[in-house]
Amino acid sequence: MGLKTPFTAREIKGRAHALGFSHCGITGADESPAARERFIAWLDAGHHAGLSYLERNIDKRFNPSLLLEGATTAIVLARRYGDADLARQNRSGIAMYAWGEDYHTALRRRAEPLLALLQSADPSSRSRFFTDTAPLSERSLAVKGGMGWIGSNGMLIIPGLGSMVSLSVILTTIILPPDPPFTHNHCGTCTLCAEACPTEAILTGGLIDAGKCIAYHTNSSSSPIPENIAEKMECQVYGCDICQQVCPWNEPQNIRDSVTGGITFPEGWPQRIESWASIDALGFQKLFNGSALEHTGFSRLKYQAGLVAE
Repeated sequence: MGLKTPFTAREIKGRAHALGFSHCGITGADESPAARERFIAWLDAGHHAGLSYLERNIDKRFNPSLLLEGATTAIVLARRYGDADLARQNRSGIAMYAWGEDYHTALRRRAEPLLALLQSADPSSRSRFFTDTAPLSERSLAVKGGMGWIGSNGMLIIPGLGSMVSLSVILTTIILPPDPPFTHNHCGTCTLCAEACPTEAILTGGLIDAGKCIAYHTNSSSSPIPENIAEKMECQVYGCDICQQVCPWNEPQNIRDSVTGGITFPEGWPQRIESWASIDALGFQKLFNGSALEHTGFSRLKYQAGLVAE
Protein backbone atom coordinates (compact mmCIF):
# COMPACT_ATOMS: atom_id res chain seq x y z
CA MET A 1 0.00 0.00 0.00
CA GLY A 2 1.45 3.37 -0.98
CA LEU A 3 1.90 6.25 1.39
CA LYS A 4 0.17 9.56 0.83
CA THR A 5 2.32 12.68 1.10
CA PRO A 6 1.49 16.01 2.74
CA PHE A 7 3.10 17.64 -0.29
CA THR A 8 1.13 18.22 -3.46
CA ALA A 9 2.33 17.26 -6.92
CA ARG A 10 2.56 20.98 -7.70
CA GLU A 11 4.96 21.47 -4.80
CA ILE A 12 7.10 18.54 -5.94
CA LYS A 13 7.30 20.03 -9.44
CA GLY A 14 8.11 23.47 -8.06
CA ARG A 15 10.94 22.00 -6.02
CA ALA A 16 12.26 20.13 -9.05
CA HIS A 17 12.26 23.35 -11.06
CA ALA A 18 14.07 25.19 -8.27
CA LEU A 19 16.74 22.48 -8.33
CA GLY A 20 17.41 23.17 -12.01
CA PHE A 21 15.23 20.61 -13.74
CA SER A 22 13.48 21.95 -16.82
CA HIS A 23 10.38 19.77 -16.59
CA CYS A 24 8.79 17.20 -14.31
CA GLY A 25 6.04 14.68 -14.96
CA ILE A 26 4.35 12.27 -12.57
CA THR A 27 2.89 8.88 -13.43
CA GLY A 28 2.11 5.53 -11.85
CA ALA A 29 4.72 2.82 -11.41
CA ASP A 30 2.49 0.22 -13.00
CA GLU A 31 3.25 -1.85 -16.11
CA SER A 32 3.27 -0.40 -19.66
CA PRO A 33 2.28 -3.32 -21.94
CA ALA A 34 2.14 -1.36 -25.22
CA ALA A 35 5.64 0.08 -24.77
CA ARG A 36 6.90 -3.39 -23.84
CA GLU A 37 5.48 -4.96 -27.01
CA ARG A 38 6.97 -2.22 -29.18
CA PHE A 39 10.39 -2.76 -27.58
CA ILE A 40 10.26 -6.55 -28.05
CA ALA A 41 9.35 -6.12 -31.73
CA TRP A 42 12.38 -3.84 -32.13
CA LEU A 43 14.61 -6.45 -30.48
CA ASP A 44 13.18 -9.25 -32.60
CA ALA A 45 14.03 -7.26 -35.72
CA GLY A 46 17.68 -7.15 -34.59
CA HIS A 47 17.86 -3.37 -34.51
CA HIS A 48 19.70 -3.31 -31.16
CA ALA A 49 23.03 -4.29 -32.81
CA GLY A 50 25.56 -5.26 -30.12
CA LEU A 51 23.49 -4.03 -27.19
CA SER A 52 22.75 -7.54 -25.97
CA TYR A 53 22.08 -6.35 -22.41
CA LEU A 54 18.78 -4.92 -23.68
CA GLU A 55 17.52 -8.49 -24.09
CA ARG A 56 17.65 -8.95 -20.32
CA ASN A 57 15.27 -7.70 -17.61
CA ILE A 58 12.53 -6.74 -20.06
CA ASP A 59 9.83 -7.16 -17.43
CA LYS A 60 11.62 -4.73 -15.12
CA ARG A 61 12.16 -2.22 -17.92
CA PHE A 62 8.43 -1.77 -18.42
CA ASN A 63 7.18 -2.46 -14.91
CA PRO A 64 8.94 -0.01 -12.56
CA SER A 65 7.39 -1.56 -9.47
CA LEU A 66 9.73 -4.52 -9.99
CA LEU A 67 12.71 -2.22 -9.39
CA LEU A 68 11.42 -0.91 -6.07
CA GLU A 69 9.10 -3.04 -3.98
CA GLY A 70 5.93 -1.16 -3.17
CA ALA A 71 6.60 1.64 -5.66
CA THR A 72 3.43 3.47 -6.67
CA THR A 73 4.75 6.62 -8.34
CA ALA A 74 7.36 7.56 -10.95
CA ILE A 75 8.59 11.16 -10.92
CA VAL A 76 10.22 11.84 -14.30
CA LEU A 77 12.73 14.69 -14.45
CA ALA A 78 14.12 16.39 -17.56
CA ARG A 79 16.99 18.85 -17.81
CA ARG A 80 17.78 20.58 -21.08
CA TYR A 81 21.39 20.47 -22.27
CA GLY A 82 21.27 22.25 -25.62
CA ASP A 83 19.42 23.38 -28.72
CA ALA A 84 19.77 23.02 -32.48
CA ASP A 85 21.70 26.25 -32.98
CA LEU A 86 24.35 25.37 -30.39
CA ALA A 87 24.64 21.85 -31.82
CA ARG A 88 25.12 23.13 -35.36
CA GLN A 89 27.94 25.41 -34.22
CA ASN A 90 29.68 22.58 -32.36
CA ARG A 91 32.81 21.40 -34.21
CA SER A 92 34.48 19.66 -31.29
CA GLY A 93 33.39 16.16 -32.27
CA ILE A 94 31.68 15.77 -28.90
CA ALA A 95 27.87 15.59 -28.89
CA MET A 96 26.31 18.18 -26.63
CA TYR A 97 24.84 15.75 -24.12
CA ALA A 98 28.40 14.78 -23.11
CA TRP A 99 29.64 18.31 -22.45
CA GLY A 100 31.03 18.79 -18.97
CA GLU A 101 30.41 16.55 -15.99
CA ASP A 102 28.92 13.10 -16.63
CA TYR A 103 25.16 13.63 -16.52
CA HIS A 104 24.70 10.48 -14.42
CA THR A 105 26.62 12.15 -11.59
CA ALA A 106 25.28 15.66 -12.15
CA LEU A 107 21.61 14.67 -12.24
CA ARG A 108 21.86 12.47 -9.16
CA ARG A 109 23.44 15.31 -7.16
CA ARG A 110 20.78 17.72 -8.38
CA ALA A 111 17.99 15.32 -7.40
CA GLU A 112 19.25 14.54 -3.88
CA PRO A 113 17.29 17.37 -2.18
CA LEU A 114 14.13 16.09 -3.88
CA LEU A 115 14.78 12.61 -2.53
CA ALA A 116 15.29 14.14 0.91
CA LEU A 117 12.00 16.01 0.59
CA LEU A 118 10.15 12.79 -0.17
CA GLN A 119 11.80 11.09 2.78
CA SER A 120 10.82 13.92 5.10
CA ALA A 121 7.23 13.63 3.92
CA ASP A 122 7.10 10.16 5.40
CA PRO A 123 10.22 8.64 7.02
CA SER A 124 8.88 5.14 6.38
CA SER A 125 8.70 5.72 2.61
CA ARG A 126 11.30 4.44 0.14
CA SER A 127 12.52 6.15 -3.01
CA ARG A 128 15.14 5.29 -5.61
CA PHE A 129 16.82 7.43 -8.29
CA PHE A 130 17.62 6.24 -11.84
CA THR A 131 19.29 7.76 -14.87
CA ASP A 132 20.41 5.06 -17.33
CA THR A 133 21.49 3.13 -14.24
CA ALA A 134 18.96 0.28 -14.36
CA PRO A 135 16.66 -1.37 -16.91
CA LEU A 136 13.99 1.32 -16.97
CA SER A 137 12.24 2.84 -19.97
CA GLU A 138 12.56 6.49 -19.00
CA ARG A 139 11.18 7.82 -22.29
CA SER A 140 8.00 5.75 -22.14
CA LEU A 141 7.47 6.88 -18.53
CA ALA A 142 7.89 10.49 -19.65
CA VAL A 143 5.17 10.02 -22.29
CA LYS A 144 2.96 8.34 -19.73
CA GLY A 145 3.62 11.28 -17.38
CA GLY A 146 2.41 13.80 -19.95
CA MET A 147 5.78 15.36 -20.77
CA GLY A 148 5.97 14.79 -24.52
CA TRP A 149 6.04 12.19 -27.29
CA ILE A 150 8.56 9.87 -28.90
CA GLY A 151 9.63 11.69 -32.03
CA SER A 152 10.55 10.34 -35.43
CA ASN A 153 14.21 10.36 -34.34
CA GLY A 154 13.40 8.05 -31.41
CA MET A 155 13.98 10.83 -28.89
CA LEU A 156 11.52 12.18 -26.36
CA ILE A 157 10.35 15.60 -27.58
CA ILE A 158 8.98 17.99 -24.97
CA PRO A 159 7.10 21.09 -26.18
CA GLY A 160 9.10 24.15 -25.19
CA LEU A 161 12.24 22.08 -24.53
CA GLY A 162 12.75 19.95 -27.63
CA SER A 163 14.59 16.64 -27.55
CA MET A 164 17.96 17.76 -26.19
CA VAL A 165 17.16 16.80 -22.61
CA SER A 166 18.65 14.39 -20.08
CA LEU A 167 16.10 12.22 -18.29
CA SER A 168 16.08 10.75 -14.82
CA VAL A 169 13.41 9.04 -12.72
CA ILE A 170 12.60 8.80 -9.05
CA LEU A 171 10.52 5.77 -8.07
CA THR A 172 8.81 6.16 -4.72
CA THR A 173 6.35 4.35 -2.48
CA ILE A 174 4.62 7.68 -1.88
CA ILE A 175 1.35 8.20 -3.75
CA LEU A 176 1.16 11.30 -5.96
CA PRO A 177 -1.64 12.09 -8.43
CA PRO A 178 -0.53 11.19 -11.97
CA ASP A 179 -0.45 13.59 -14.89
CA PRO A 180 -2.54 12.64 -17.93
CA PRO A 181 -0.45 10.88 -20.59
CA PHE A 182 0.74 12.68 -23.72
CA THR A 183 -1.34 11.24 -26.53
CA HIS A 184 -0.45 13.17 -29.69
CA ASN A 185 2.60 12.85 -31.95
CA HIS A 186 3.41 16.36 -33.18
CA CYS A 187 6.04 15.24 -35.70
CA GLY A 188 3.27 14.81 -38.23
CA THR A 189 4.63 14.24 -41.73
CA CYS A 190 8.02 15.85 -40.98
CA THR A 191 10.95 13.69 -42.10
CA LEU A 192 13.83 16.14 -41.62
CA CYS A 193 15.64 13.93 -39.12
CA ALA A 194 15.51 10.83 -41.32
CA GLU A 195 16.65 12.83 -44.35
CA ALA A 196 19.58 14.35 -42.41
CA CYS A 197 20.90 11.08 -40.92
CA PRO A 198 24.00 10.27 -43.02
CA THR A 199 23.77 6.52 -42.32
CA GLU A 200 19.99 6.12 -42.73
CA ALA A 201 19.67 4.81 -39.18
CA ILE A 202 16.22 6.29 -38.60
CA LEU A 203 13.41 3.85 -39.30
CA THR A 204 9.69 4.55 -39.35
CA GLY A 205 7.64 5.07 -36.21
CA GLY A 206 10.37 6.62 -34.10
CA LEU A 207 12.61 3.54 -34.19
CA ILE A 208 16.37 3.49 -34.71
CA ASP A 209 18.61 0.85 -36.28
CA ALA A 210 21.48 0.94 -33.78
CA GLY A 211 23.75 -0.94 -36.17
CA LYS A 212 23.64 2.06 -38.50
CA CYS A 213 23.70 4.76 -35.82
CA ILE A 214 26.88 6.82 -35.44
CA ALA A 215 26.08 7.42 -31.78
CA TYR A 216 26.01 3.67 -31.12
CA HIS A 217 29.34 3.08 -32.83
CA THR A 218 31.10 5.99 -31.10
CA ASN A 219 29.49 5.66 -27.64
CA SER A 220 28.56 2.05 -27.00
CA SER A 221 30.47 -0.26 -29.30
CA SER A 222 34.00 -1.52 -28.68
CA SER A 223 34.30 -3.12 -32.12
CA PRO A 224 36.04 -1.45 -35.06
CA ILE A 225 33.70 0.96 -36.79
CA PRO A 226 32.56 -0.46 -40.14
CA GLU A 227 33.95 1.34 -43.16
CA ASN A 228 30.49 2.22 -44.48
CA ILE A 229 29.76 4.02 -41.18
CA ALA A 230 33.19 5.58 -40.74
CA GLU A 231 33.12 7.17 -44.19
CA LYS A 232 29.89 8.99 -43.27
CA MET A 233 31.04 10.31 -39.89
CA GLU A 234 31.29 14.05 -40.45
CA CYS A 235 32.93 15.27 -37.25
CA GLN A 236 31.52 12.83 -34.72
CA VAL A 237 34.18 11.59 -32.33
CA TYR A 238 31.82 10.88 -29.44
CA GLY A 239 28.08 10.71 -29.98
CA CYS A 240 26.00 12.26 -32.72
CA ASP A 241 23.14 14.75 -32.69
CA ILE A 242 22.65 15.41 -36.41
CA CYS A 243 19.02 14.29 -36.23
CA GLN A 244 18.43 16.76 -33.40
CA GLN A 245 20.15 19.65 -35.19
CA VAL A 246 17.46 19.68 -37.89
CA CYS A 247 14.43 19.14 -35.64
CA PRO A 248 12.20 22.26 -35.60
CA TRP A 249 11.31 21.58 -31.96
CA ASN A 250 14.98 22.19 -31.06
CA GLU A 251 15.19 25.61 -32.70
CA PRO A 252 15.98 28.34 -30.12
CA GLN A 253 12.78 30.24 -30.92
CA ASN A 254 10.79 27.18 -29.85
CA ILE A 255 12.60 26.74 -26.53
CA ARG A 256 10.91 28.22 -23.46
CA ASP A 257 13.33 26.93 -20.84
CA SER A 258 14.94 29.59 -18.65
CA VAL A 259 16.55 27.21 -16.15
CA THR A 260 19.51 26.07 -18.22
CA GLY A 261 19.97 28.98 -20.60
CA GLY A 262 23.65 29.51 -19.83
CA ILE A 263 25.02 26.44 -21.62
CA THR A 264 28.76 26.80 -22.33
CA PHE A 265 31.45 24.60 -23.83
CA PRO A 266 33.82 23.19 -21.17
CA GLU A 267 36.98 25.23 -20.81
CA GLY A 268 40.07 23.62 -22.32
CA TRP A 269 38.22 20.92 -24.28
CA PRO A 270 39.14 20.54 -27.98
CA GLN A 271 36.96 22.92 -29.94
CA ARG A 272 37.86 21.55 -33.36
CA ILE A 273 38.64 18.08 -34.74
CA GLU A 274 42.22 19.14 -35.45
CA SER A 275 42.80 19.68 -31.73
CA TRP A 276 42.42 15.96 -30.95
CA ALA A 277 45.77 15.22 -32.61
CA SER A 278 47.70 16.97 -29.82
CA ILE A 279 45.93 15.23 -26.91
CA ASP A 280 47.99 12.53 -25.18
CA ALA A 281 46.87 10.07 -22.51
CA LEU A 282 47.78 12.36 -19.60
CA GLY A 283 46.10 15.34 -21.23
CA PHE A 284 43.01 13.25 -21.91
CA GLN A 285 42.71 12.29 -18.25
CA LYS A 286 43.07 15.90 -17.12
CA LEU A 287 40.54 17.21 -19.62
CA PHE A 288 37.86 14.55 -19.39
CA ASN A 289 38.08 13.37 -15.79
CA GLY A 290 34.54 13.00 -14.46
CA SER A 291 32.94 13.28 -17.90
CA ALA A 292 31.10 10.68 -19.98
CA LEU A 293 34.09 10.49 -22.32
CA GLU A 294 36.25 9.08 -19.54
CA HIS A 295 34.30 5.80 -19.70
CA THR A 296 35.06 5.35 -23.41
CA GLY A 297 38.74 5.97 -22.82
CA PHE A 298 41.70 7.62 -24.52
CA SER A 299 42.61 4.89 -27.02
CA ARG A 300 39.11 4.46 -28.39
CA LEU A 301 38.47 8.18 -28.77
CA LYS A 302 41.83 8.80 -30.44
CA TYR A 303 40.96 6.01 -32.88
CA GLN A 304 37.60 7.60 -33.62
CA ALA A 305 39.14 11.07 -33.96
CA GLY A 306 41.60 9.61 -36.44
CA LEU A 307 38.78 8.26 -38.59
CA VAL A 308 37.18 11.69 -38.78
CA ALA A 309 40.46 13.50 -39.45
CA GLU A 310 41.36 11.30 -42.42
